[in-house]
Amino acid sequence: MESRPMTVQFDPDTINAKLQATWGAGEYHRVATLVLKPNEDLVERMDLPAGTTIVDVAAGSGNSALAAARRGIDVLATDFVADLLDVARMRAAAEKLPIRTEAADAQALPFGDGRFDAVICCFSAMFAFDQEATAAEMSRVTAPGGKIGILAWTPDGFIGELFEIIGQFIPPAPGAKSPARWGTAAGLAELFPGHAIEATRKDYVFRMTDAEAWLDLFVQYYGPTNRASAAVGDRADALRADIKALLERMNTAEDHLRLPSAYLEAVLKKP
Repeated sequence: MESRPMTVQFDPDTINAKLQATWGAGEYHRVATLVLKPNEDLVERMDLPAGTTIVDVAAGSGNSALAAARRGIDVLATDFVADLLDVARMRAAAEKLPIRTEAADAQALPFGDGRFDAVICCFSAMFAFDQEATAAEMSRVTAPGGKIGILAWTPDGFIGELFEIIGQFIPPAPGAKSPARWGTAAGLAELFPGHAIEATRKDYVFRMTDAEAWLDLFVQYYGPTNRASAAVGDRADALRADIKALLERMNTAEDHLRLPSAYLEAVLKKP
C-alpha cells in the first residue's frame, strides 16, 4: 500500500513544544547508551586540556558530557528536556564525575558571548527547528579560537533514511530543513561561515539479534519512532513494515542484525 503523509497543521509557536514532547517520549537514554564510542572518539579528537570549559549543547542523557568529564574537562550539560538531564546527573553521580546541568534551548542559549573554551553537540541540535539560530548560538558562546565538536547523521546513512521514511508518514513542519544537513561538510560550512572545518565520515554499527528486536527497542524508547508510531494510528503497522524493510536492506549480516549507520565527525575552529 502506498504511504501518504498525514495532514498536520503546525503553529510556529508550538514547534518547540512538539520537539520537547518527541525527545521526552519513551526513554531516550535506553537508546543513547548504545551509541557511546562516537562521543568518546569526538572528545578525544578535540584534544582539550584538562580544566577546559565546555558546554554540551542538547546533551540528552549525557554521553558527551560524561566523556568530557572523564578527561578532567569542566563541563556543563544543557538540554530542553529536563528528564534527560536528570538521567545525565544520575549517570555522573554513579561515576563520581563533577558535571553540571542547566535547562537551555539550543536556539537561544542563556550564556554570554565567548563564555566557553569549547562547545560539543552530538546527534542532537541537528534536530532543532531553527538551524541557523542553533549554529549561531553555538558559535556565539564559544571563545575566539575555540573548538566546536559535532556529530551528525548523514543524509544517505541508515538514520538519514529512517527519517525520510518517517517523513513520508508525518510531514515536517513548514519551513523545516533536513536535520541531515548537519551531516555534510557543505552543510556545516553554510551553518558556520568562516569557521575552519575538519570533518570525517564514519560508521557506527548497531547490533541486534534481528530487525524485530531493533524495532521493539526503538519504537518503545526512541522519541521520534515512538511518537511517529503513536501519531499515525491505524497506519502504524505500515510504518513498522517500511522501517523493517530498510533494516533488512541495510543489514550486512546473515544470522543477526549488523547495521552500519553513517555519521559525520567534525571539529570546527571559531575564527
